[in-house]
Formats: sequence, C-alpha cells, structure tokens
Amino acid sequence: MAQARAEPLAARDAPEPLRPWVGWVMRGHESELCPAMVGDAGRHACAWPARLLLEADASGAHFTQEWQVYAEG
Repeated sequence: MAQARAEPLAARDAPEPLRPWVGWVMRGHESELCPAMVGDAGRHACAWPARLLLEADASGAHFTQEWQVYAEG
C-alpha cells in the first residue's frame, strides 16, 4: 500500500482568495508556524538564541544576547 504525506502550506502559498483569512484561521495556533524540533515534529520552538557577545576585562564583564523570534510569546 502506498503512503501519502502532506507538508504544511506556507501562508504565502495559500491561494490568493484565502490569504486574507490566514491570520484568522491561525489565531491561537501561531506557534505551529515556528520551526519544528528535530525528531519531534509536534514540538515547535518559536525563539532561538542567536549571537552572543561577551565582553570581559579586569573590571568586570557584560554580555548581549540576540534571539531569532518567530512568534509572539
């Protein structure tokens, strides 16, 4: 028996007449548009740590952390 597999449709690929409805349909499910975790497609990460800048000298240290954010949270 052959198996069929469906992939999520990106909002930009929705047919033009349906695009105005994408936000309404996804309300409350925004995290599902975030990248899936490797090995667990049902778990999504909407914020990933990115560049870390650490500055230290004899008087102390401080850091700056940038994040890639895919959805409000």
